Amino acid sequence: MDHDGGDLQRVQSYQYPATHVGHLAQDQIVALERFKTVAAQKGYYKAAQGGQRASHDDETLLLVALSLAAWSCLTLPLDDI
Repeated sequence: MDHDGGDLQRVQSYQYPATHVGHLAQDQIVALERFKTVAAQKGYYKAAQGGQRASHDDETLLLVALSLAAWSCLTLPLDDI
């Protein structure tokens, strides 16, 4: 079966496993790294170094970031947390 593709374009999916570690879009990866930086600056996260594992894995950080984002939409800006 031969398909010419027509006007098909790749779109970001919001179905599983999208938004899960290993299936993040580039902007989501950047946001996760920014969250890690902010969390480390505030003392909530310690990155892996010298054979020691990070204090939290990426899955946990994504869950926390999403929870904070949802909560901050109702209460205060994320920068104030």
